[in-house]
Amino acid sequence: RPAPHNPLYEDAARVGLADPELREVAVTCFTAALDALPRLGAAAEVTDAVGLFLERYVLLGRCPADDLLDMPGNTDRGPYGKETRS
Repeated sequence: RPAPHNPLYEDAARVGLADPELREVAVTCFTAALDALPRLGAAAEVTDAVGLFLERYVLLGRCPADDLLDMPGNTDRGPYGKETRS
């Protein structure tokens, strides 16, 4: 079924890059994009930003929202009642 009703889409939305297969695919896509940016004439700032995003988030299986969850004093809990901070 098409997104957002596809079970694979729902799993990806719920788990994100914590899923090893999804992370592997994301690493492959971001690495390919990073390699292509200079050939496409992207500015150094864009290439640097993509490289930093790859290192800070994709390779670690994280997303920008994880930074908020890691902030001191955050007591947010995930959808299953578990604390979302590591």
